[in-house]
Amino acid sequence: MDGCQFDEPAHTQRSEVLFARSRKAQSGIHESNCKMGSRLIHNIVSHSYRTGQASELHHHSHSHPLTIRSSSSAATTATPTAPTSSNQFRVDILSESLPYIQKFRGKTIVVKYGGAAMKRPELKASVVSDLVLLSCVGLRPVLVHGGGPEINHWLKLLNIEPLFHEGLRVTDAKTMEIVSMVLVGKVNKDLVSLINKAGATAVGLSGMDGRLLMAKPTPNSAQLGFVGEVARIDPTILQPLVNNGHIPVIASVAADELGQSYNINADTVAGEVAAALGAEKLILLTDVAGYT
Repeated sequence: MDGCQFDEPAHTQRSEVLFARSRKAQSGIHESNCKMGSRLIHNIVSHSYRTGQASELHHHSHSHPLTIRSSSSAATTATPTAPTSSNQFRVDILSESLPYIQKFRGKTIVVKYGGAAMKRPELKASVVSDLVLLSCVGLRPVLVHGGGPEINHWLKLLNIEPLFHEGLRVTDAKTMEIVSMVLVGKVNKDLVSLINKAGATAVGLSGMDGRLLMAKPTPNSAQLGFVGEVARIDPTILQPLVNNGHIPVIASVAADELGQSYNINADTVAGEVAAALGAEKLILLTDVAGYT
């Protein structure tokens, strides 16, 4: 991708990835206005010195102050100072972030994208812009996505009522077929197209491609149907993409040993991908307050 590639070798040292379910911790940022812009870089790097701490990421409305929760301290709040202009704000953020951008060049950053940020075109464009910016300054982003709102939309068009059990989508055979079509065939390709249009080079994948993910049913499959967990992960297909400056875009659908497709929680997939790649940061973009 022109203007966005760096000839710096990848860092091979494995870094600790914090993830709520599988690693009993979390890594992320909390932005008050859901409009990330250059601020994503600022938030990624400005808290990098807080080793041993895990921040929760979620978005509030424009009226809420910035909140960062850490596993080792109480929640703190800070209201960002309004910039004199949008352009000056971006210049200030990039200037402050320059030392950290240099520090993070060549590092892998896994971003999980879903929730309300997928509903509004301006938020989707902002997230895509952030990913391309990260790539252009030398970081190596990997995007893992869900697509709940889009799945619900298509289920309703087909007169199928979405059902949930303990926060997870109940997925029978018919629903699984729609989930696969929407996540792999529509949401994934839309994101790839937007990233390519913004100037980077994205490659769309699902867990089934290159045997990236092997799925297994959840323990309560009797209630959930074809909702799966990650049985194992093989990042072989991802390494050359990341090393060559491409942005992998991964849909959270995978199959088991017999070829049966499963719908897997995108947060779980993002955590497993981050761990397998030895990612420096795992960022969870969500509109859910806290984390369960």
